[in-house]
Order: sequence, then C-alpha cells, then structure tokens
Amino acid sequence: MLTMRADSPAWRWDQVLLEPEFSSLIPEDGIVGFLKSGIAEIGRRGLDIGCGNGRHTLAALGCGFQMAAVDISITALSNTGKLVREHGHDALLLAASMDALPFEDEVFDFVMSFCVLNHGEKTQFLGALLESFRVLRTGGMAYGFVMTQDDPRFGHGVNAGENCYVFTEGLEAGIPHYFPERRQLLDVLSRLGHVVKFNPVRCDAEEIRRIHPIASYSAHVEFVVQKRRARLSR
Repeated sequence: MLTMRADSPAWRWDQVLLEPEFSSLIPEDGIVGFLKSGIAEIGRRGLDIGCGNGRHTLAALGCGFQMAAVDISITALSNTGKLVREHGHDALLLAASMDALPFEDEVFDFVMSFCVLNHGEKTQFLGALLESFRVLRTGGMAYGFVMTQDDPRFGHGVNAGENCYVFTEGLEAGIPHYFPERRQLLDVLSRLGHVVKFNPVRCDAEEIRRIHPIASYSAHVEFVVQKRRARLSR
C-alpha cells in the first residue's frame, strides 16, 4: 500500500497537482507526435507512466489506443479518471510507483512518460527504466522525456544521493530529482533496445520560471526506444 504521510512523495504530488500550473489539459508536442505514429506503427495497448492530471492518457484514448495509466498520487488518478469519463472513454488506472509496475511481462505495445522518470533517486530512475521495458513487448516502443545534467537546476537544492537533489524552492520543492548525464543515459537506453530518437530539447517557456524560480530554461532529452530483448533483469 502506498504511504500517504505528509512527507511522502505521493502526498507531495497530491498538493502539487492542485496548482494551476499543472492543470493544463493540452498534451505536449512530443507525445502528440509519438501517438500520431498510429496503431499500425506502435500497436494498440499503451501505458502512461505518471499520468498526472490525465492529459496524455486522454490524448492517447482520443487517438483510438487502449490505455492503462499509473501514478503514485491519488489526486492524479482521481483527476485522470474523471477526465477520461467526461470524454466518453475508459482506462485502467492503478496506484503504483514507476519502479514497481503492477503488470505482467510484455503486456503493452508502447509505454510513455513525460517529465516523470527523474522524480526519485538514481536507483528509482534506473528501476523505472527497467520496469518500462519489462512490461513492454519485444518490438514495442518506449517514449520518454527526461531532464539531464545540462539543466540549470542540476546541483541546486539538498543533495539526496548521486546526482540527485531535493529542490527547496518552487512548486516542486520537497521532491527529489535525479539528473542523468546525457551520454550515460544514451548508453543505458542502447542496452535496453534500439534507440530510434535521442534529441536534446531546451525550453525557455515562462512556465519553467513559474515552477522553478532558479531556472531560466530547462534541458531535457526526448527519446524513443524499440525493445529488442524478451527479458530484462535488474
């Protein structure tokens, strides 16, 4: 059972998702582009890891995909459930951590996560990647969007382990963030599958400064990887 102590990540995300900055229902361009590949290209069964308020789950459902979604936040799952029902859809929604997905091996055609995998320490980050590929069928596609050490927030806050910092300012204060080095991330992904896309993305939107006052921009990597091995181990 997920803890709901006032100092737990699940409780903290419950509070964060109530903020106006996290209320947008407009899906990110990267997710939209990935979904436009279509069922013939990426399959029908998808998993949204860290669904938040449900905008990407809804976008996938609107494209005709069959979706499951997980999040550690009860608020996230409640909001996502309400959103998909309001639009006449249905999805399997489960409370779960990204590094312990409650699914059998190889049950999804694709998985996607947007600004989610960084939220934890290094072991959680790597565990979440492994779990993403464990539940993905051989030949399936994984879409991800993660911060790297090129981001100006790297090194700020309270150190919580190797390349991991808990922010002390902004809407995500109190939440740990792991920052992988770009080349090391590419190496990990290359061992998990065939890297179809690995693009550095810099964003200068005003939204970044509202969420994180210390950052004038953000630096992420957008990746798409095709799984090529049947079984993975930690």
